[in-house]
Amino acid sequence: MLTCNDRLSQRALLATAEAKGQNPSMTYPTFLCFLALLEWSLPALQIVANAFADTLDVGAAASLIASSKHMFECMLMSLPHMMTTTDDSCCVLDVITWLKHQSAPINTARFPFIASHVKASYPLFTNVFMAYDLVNLHIFAGNHHQREALGSAVVDWVERGYSDLLGVALEQGIVGQRDLGRVLRRAASCGDTALADLVLDLVSVDDEALCQMVLIGTSTIVLLLSPQHPRNSRVGSCSSKSTADGARSELATLPTFHHVLRLRRQWQSALRVGLSPTLASTPHVGKGRVYLP
Repeated sequence: MLTCNDRLSQRALLATAEAKGQNPSMTYPTFLCFLALLEWSLPALQIVANAFADTLDVGAAASLIASSKHMFECMLMSLPHMMTTTDDSCCVLDVITWLKHQSAPINTARFPFIASHVKASYPLFTNVFMAYDLVNLHIFAGNHHQREALGSAVVDWVERGYSDLLGVALEQGIVGQRDLGRVLRRAASCGDTALADLVLDLVSVDDEALCQMVLIGTSTIVLLLSPQHPRNSRVGSCSSKSTADGARSELATLPTFHHVLRLRRQWQSALRVGLSPTLASTPHVGKGRVYLP
């Protein structure tokens, strides 16, 4: 098996499973089942089951693979490489259902989320996220790290132009502040008012932490796009860098919610009339002070 697989991470996990397993050997039909599961292919599983109907205990094979941490992790490591179309984007869910029918369900306490492993197919990501991951969110109700890791996977797709799952992720509270900032940057760079509204509508004057995040995130975008920023200046100088650094520092210490709401109004107005956000909301930098319009 190790010589047939060119994915180093999977080979390492299989070697660990062999070294730690009390009985790492398996029958040839079970081995073929494992190969089919590595590709999340229900048709291949059905072919193996039919071909070895007299000798293969399908339920035992499924239980062996689903209960092994290393084997199932190998299956997850196949997901980033999977390219699917809309027509075959249910392949992962089909295998999950097959495992349940074989009385070998996935250990959701160990593997509550699967969609975050999907990197190459948005239809596949969507199906797994909606049908499997969301159902298991309650398992990590108090584990913000695990939940926000799933939210970060949603934002990864937002940055690639797929934002229809963002509203669901925000409703479930799985998008962390850092990833909210990423969404704002995407909205600013694309002039996407609807995308910006999804985040900005979360801002409450009672939520100091979120207000501060929006203030700093929006102001940083504005500064980086500003002609005064050294990166955008034709002639960089120490004085211009000091001015930009001072502006950034002062923006971070401004009173929170008043400026957040003001930035929100100006930024959204600029986007709606088709202007660059910098034209309406770029802070005036001069003499070491920043003045919001």
